[in-house]
Amino acid sequence: MRSGDSAISFLRAARLCCGAAFVVAAAPAWAGFAEGVAAYDRGDFAEAIAEWQPLADTGDKRSLYNLATMYRLGRGVARPA
Repeated sequence: MRSGDSAISFLRAARLCCGAAFVVAAAPAWAGFAEGVAAYDRGDFAEAIAEWQPLADTGDKRSLYNLATMYRLGRGVARPA
């Protein structure tokens, strides 16, 4: 094996490890989002907000969109006069 081949193998392994770490780190965020969806689907809007708000605070676009939609529709929040 040439030295260039081992460098390529190292880079592939490093990418794989970084990808796996990202998936593991993102799993809790996905779980909270999915729980929010389940709560919304059963009409528990307060629980959906409780699941999505912390995610939205970190910039999760899906949660931000869902919260904005809930505010627009007045689901689980007081509608502005």
